[in-house]
This record gives sequence, C-alpha cells and structure tokens, in this order.
Amino acid sequence: MVGRAIELDRLAGLVGARTVPTVALVAGEAGIGKTRLVQELVKRAPAGTLVLAGQADPATAGRPMELLHDAIDSAIAAGVEVDDELFGAVRDKDRPAEERVRAGVDLVRKLTGDVTGLVIFEDLHWADPESISVFERLAEPDGDERGAGLVLVGTYRPDGLSRRHPASDVLPRLDRRHSVTHIQLERLSPAEVSSFLQAVFDQDPSFRVVDALHSRTGGNPFFLEELVASAGEVPDHELDDTPLPWTVSELVRSEVD
Repeated sequence: MVGRAIELDRLAGLVGARTVPTVALVAGEAGIGKTRLVQELVKRAPAGTLVLAGQADPATAGRPMELLHDAIDSAIAAGVEVDDELFGAVRDKDRPAEERVRAGVDLVRKLTGDVTGLVIFEDLHWADPESISVFERLAEPDGDERGAGLVLVGTYRPDGLSRRHPASDVLPRLDRRHSVTHIQLERLSPAEVSSFLQAVFDQDPSFRVVDALHSRTGGNPFFLEELVASAGEVPDHELDDTPLPWTVSELVRSEVD
C-alpha cells in the first residue's frame, strides 16, 4: 500500500458517514493497484458492515447479471442469508432484463436495509449492462430509506472503456446526478519506489537501484511487485538486470494486442 494511504483514507471515510447512498469511482491503468486498494478498504470497514464484492472479467459482458451474481455469491459464502424469491428472479434468464434489474436492486437494498452496506463492483469496463444498471439505480435514494447508508465503489480502467460500452454512459450520468468521489490512482514516484524496496528488503536501497527499477517499471506497482517477487534471493542491487517475470510479460503482451 505504499503511496496509497491518502486514497485509502478517503474511501474508508465514506463508509457509514452519510445517510444517503454514496458513490466512489476508482480509476487507473492495469496493475496500478485498484484491486489492492478495495481489498484494504474491506479490511478497514467497521465491524458489522455487509460487503458485497464482485469482479468482472473479459467474458462477463456477455453474461447478464454476472457481476451482481458474483457480489451476492460472495455474501452467501460469508454466511449471509438472501431472499430466495428475489435472488431467483435475478437469476431467471427467462425474465425481461428490466425485471431482473429491479429484483437485483431490491435484493441489495433488502440485504443492507438495517446495516451499513459496501458494494464493490470491480472492473466496470468489463461489466455486463444489467449489473451496471443495478449499480446506477442503487445510487438513487430509496423512498423507504432502505440502503440509505450504502457505499458504492466501482473500479475501472479508462483505457478499457469503449464508446459503446454501457459504463461510458453511466459514469457521466452518475456525475451529473450525484456527488461522486473520484480517485485516480497514479504510478509510484521514485521516492515511493524507494519506500517499497525499503519495506521489502528492510534496508535503504541505493539511488542506482531505485532509478533503474523506476525506469523499468514506470512506477507501476504490479510490475514492481512482480519483478521483486520473481527475483527470489537475488540481492536488491542486482534487480535492475533480472529477467522480466512471465506475469508482467503476459500483461504487457495483452495490452499491446
């Protein structure tokens, strides 16, 4: 979490702070630390907070309500009881999309009606349209105050949003209708790379090593972490010459493609 303390504090400060639904959008390139940030947010959430966390993938867009399913399944796995009728309606592929979206909104509001709720939808740029609609509607205040203290956190890659993707329309609408907290995760500075290496090796790295690794990784936390992890027992002063890990190679190759 080097270089992310301010962003984490901003997100954590939203949980339980308002009596109306709260929206936070976390943006950043691949490997910048969006997932790690929301994982730490879940750890910081007050006791009793109901967390519904789902993560999209490149195949999710073609599977209606998949992101919401993932979020509800995570709660069920944690022992939370859900309304079978509403959840059945959400999963019923023979129902019109509008009915399934309404059932999804009602289900989340019912689950979070008496507790602080934290809904996290990761990788909105891959999300299915129906789940995105649920996310947008949950941001609207409900007449009977169910889910009034709900916190909605969505992460996305700006470069992953095409004009035709539904999130490209929803995100600006959220901005127009609500007070949205925007968090743009930037690459690590040389000083933050130095702090990262100091934490890993328990000693101050040399300027040459910091400069070399910052240049190699561009300050991308995932690249930096994988490069250090793959080095094994290699001393820190040799990290600038270690081979590129396959995890980083694959990510870079996919981005180029």
